[in-house]
Amino acid sequence: NDKQIEYEQIIASMESKSNHPLANAIVEHFADTATFEIEVDNVIGVGLIGKTNDHTYKIGKPSSVSNVPKDIQKQTEQFEYDGKTVVYFSDDNQVVGLIAIQDVPKESSKEAIQYFKNEGIETIMITGDAVRTGEAIGRQLEIDAVHGNVLPEEKAEIIKGLKSEYPVMAMLGDGVNDAPALVTSDVGVAMGEGTDIAIDVANAVLMKNDIKRFAYAHRLAKKLRKIVWQNIFIALSVVLFLIVINILGIVNMSIAVLIHEGSTLLVILNGLRLL
Repeated sequence: NDKQIEYEQIIASMESKSNHPLANAIVEHFADTATFEIEVDNVIGVGLIGKTNDHTYKIGKPSSVSNVPKDIQKQTEQFEYDGKTVVYFSDDNQVVGLIAIQDVPKESSKEAIQYFKNEGIETIMITGDAVRTGEAIGRQLEIDAVHGNVLPEEKAEIIKGLKSEYPVMAMLGDGVNDAPALVTSDVGVAMGEGTDIAIDVANAVLMKNDIKRFAYAHRLAKKLRKIVWQNIFIALSVVLFLIVINILGIVNMSIAVLIHEGSTLLVILNGLRLL
């Protein structure tokens, strides 16, 4: 009907103002729907608020609204249990509809999580989505723990708490909401296609939105640490050897210099194994 078409146009117009991954999915779904210019505020941790024709419209997480009709509540529970992310659309604080979005885990994400499990590294998901939705995704990926329905400021507090339990905490995120947690963690890693602020505050950036690259970075870091220790051992061993033979007067200066410079080349060549 006309009201449904109007609401769809409002939803598409509001979501086109957001760079959130869920917004991209909604815009893609309503690709054939006509849009118009609308004033929109992006309230972090809540959603979008737009105003037009003397009406205030909001697209946000279920916990951000009240007075939800029972039929919508029932549908929400089922969708969330199935692993779908649910957002409500309200007209002047009256919920008139919901949008359910299925976040399908990539096969590469499953492989990355399995890699970390094999390495004895615990994986934890912190999400602003509903608890049931987060747990459903967690079960599919075999993630060790899930924190759902988390506000942006709470993410950093959770990281602080986890840092007291684990010697090193690495945080992987891509949104504005993740920035405080990225700063709080020991190692903050941003996704290359994420928001500018997440990239700015992170210690490292994955150029592709593929968590498998995160596992690759960990493997590379382990190899780097191994080579660094090898180089330190080589350098110290050569220095000690030169000190001993110098004291004993076994070799002349030219041979000692040659051995020293040779050890430098050896360290460089060993480091090049990373390539």
